[in-house]
Amino acid sequence: MAVGGTTTIVAKAVAQDGTVLRNISFGWASDTDAVMVAEGVIEAVVPTTGAKVTIEVLGRGVEIEVTVRVPEAIRRIEFASDQAVDYVLPVGAEIELMAPVAYNREEGGEAIEGAEALIAWVSSDPDIVSVDKNTITAESEGEAEITAQAQEVTSESEIKVTVGPATGLITHVMLPYPSTLADRTRILTLADPDADPSVEPDSSIIFEIQVLKVGANGRTTNNKDPLTATVRSQDPEVVTIPDAAPVISIDGALKEITIKKTWIVGHGTAYLVVSIPGAVDLPLAPIFINRPKP
Repeated sequence: MAVGGTTTIVAKAVAQDGTVLRNISFGWASDTDAVMVAEGVIEAVVPTTGAKVTIEVLGRGVEIEVTVRVPEAIRRIEFASDQAVDYVLPVGAEIELMAPVAYNREEGGEAIEGAEALIAWVSSDPDIVSVDKNTITAESEGEAEITAQAQEVTSESEIKVTVGPATGLITHVMLPYPSTLADRTRILTLADPDADPSVEPDSSIIFEIQVLKVGANGRTTNNKDPLTATVRSQDPEVVTIPDAAPVISIDGALKEITIKKTWIVGHGTAYLVVSIPGAVDLPLAPIFINRPKP
């Protein structure tokens, strides 16, 4: 609960056979003035780490306790230090955001324990990127900004999400597709079910992309110009691409991009992005890394 907020608890007495008892009276009490209670209405007066509200069934010798925590007023919201602020996702992709941190001062101050439950992620355009608790979903092509909000406070930073299909670049069109039937599912299984999640999988993953040049008339032709591309992972806990990874040279319409097995470090879903100078970033199909059953 936030300072100044109220909540109502509806109490009822039930017999052992599940029958609701009638004509029962209840007593309400709080062990601190930080939280007031009367006839089931609990009011948060000042911050407290854990007030005890007691509900007693009068004349029956039965009572229960409810713990009420009232955090300090939120003055500033910051993202977690490892939270990415720029995503490029295909339609249908989901990303779980890290819990933001609330502070009790507009500058400096201390983090407010338990305040994350009061913070909500908000999308500037839910038709493009929807939000459900900490999970964002790419609904349709476009761009949206995600901010964290609570108690009329909005995070100064925002998370930019670009949603696009596997086509439609400004300068080039790239069509990623699996180079082998085994790669079509984009699912790998780590080699040892009892090993640490960082164990190498059985094989690397190979994407084959087709690069088409878009002319002024809108028609496409096979690319013949020398290009460079880089790949980045938006889920480094699953796939980590080292900073020293070589730049990919593209000198034709088709090019293989290899995600080395040593870059696969954990379980889950990884979304990769291919970048070419002068073109819009391209989200590749997701990679699923599973741990085998024992």
